Amino acid sequence: MSEGGAPPPRPLPPELLKFLEENHLDPSIYSSSHSVPRYIRVKPGCEGCIEELEAEINCKAVKVDWLPGFYSLPHDVQIAGTSAYQEGKIYGMDAASGAAVSALGVSPGDHVLDLCAAPGAKLCMLLDVLGNSGSVTGVDKFEHWGWETFQQRVFDAERTEDSLAFLQLKLLRNGFRLLKAGGTLVYSTCSLTVAQNEDVVDQFMSQNDSAVLQEIDAAKGWPCKSGRTLGTLRFDPATSHTSGLFVARFTKLTPR
Repeated sequence: MSEGGAPPPRPLPPELLKFLEENHLDPSIYSSSHSVPRYIRVKPGCEGCIEELEAEINCKAVKVDWLPGFYSLPHDVQIAGTSAYQEGKIYGMDAASGAAVSALGVSPGDHVLDLCAAPGAKLCMLLDVLGNSGSVTGVDKFEHWGWETFQQRVFDAERTEDSLAFLQLKLLRNGFRLLKAGGTLVYSTCSLTVAQNEDVVDQFMSQNDSAVLQEIDAAKGWPCKSGRTLGTLRFDPATSHTSGLFVARFTKLTPR
């Protein structure tokens, strides 16, 4: 035990350290000093449940000042047994993921397609925004994930036709193909690598003359920074106190 009774931070796995080094990422983003809070989103009209929730979990829920409807809790707090969660008034969702939904700029009556939708928090937020109009369709391929799968799909994924980055590029292409002229598409990943983010965006843009990267007006108050590609955004875990996210917003030009 270290002085003060706190356990010493666990060393990062060698595979992860190698992966971070290859992608020019600072290992400190995963250090214990940057523990990411647990975030919750309160469904519209249910804000009154927060006081009861705080009494149940015996700690304060801190309002996220840059993202309406979101609160942060200590990372070790469990919410599944609370009344608010069981009654569907709150659900767990990282604040950066909420930002990705906000970037889409959904309005009641819109029709939204969410590719790679698991575990479904973004779908919940989209439905809250749409209310009783419009539609949301979520698509995903569920599979068993463990440490070996994580290593194979993330650490050891070479950039071939079977790689994760190529799959993401195909999903982006297909999503844009289904997008109506004048519509909006958000490409977002929880990866911190350039290969799965800026490289995918750059390649997609080079192949699609009708795709335009849009500035995200709401991001002016977000704790994020510009990505390598102008117009893209990155949430760094160490500075944003989120799990980290990449966000790019496109619109499709109307044919002349």
